[in-house]
Order: sequence, then C-alpha cells, then structure tokens
Amino acid sequence: IYIHEQKCIKELLKRFKMNLCKPMPTPMHPFIGLTKDESGTFVDQTSYRGMIEFLLYLTRSRPDIMFSVYL
Repeated sequence: IYIHEQKCIKELLKRFKMNLCKPMPTPMHPFIGLTKDESGTFVDQTSYRGMIEFLLYLTRSRPDIMFSVYL
C-alpha cells in the first residue's frame, strides 16, 4: 500500500499561512538551536489546536513527521 500525503500537507501549510516558509530536513539536526521569540504574538488557541490535530493525523502515516512532531 502506498500512502501519499502531499496534498494534505500542502493544504495544512496553506491553511495556516505557512506555505512560503523555508523547509527543514527531517529529522532535524539534534543540536539545532531553538530560541523563544520574546516579541512574538500570541496565537489563537483554536487555530493552534487545529494545526496540532492535522499534524497528529499525518504522523500516523509518516514516521519522519512523527519524529519531528514528537521531538
């Protein structure tokens, strides 16, 4: 069985206005420096939960996405 999630992933990126973001390889480098954005704005909790729900759906068929989401 071949599962192709490209359309679903593109829909996710477009829905959350991330379609122009720079892609990162998966799995990410284990020592990548992530910092907190002190001047960032709060996000809508409903929108954030929707994004997480979408990612959880994708993790069921893509182990590389699962690794990055649960990291």
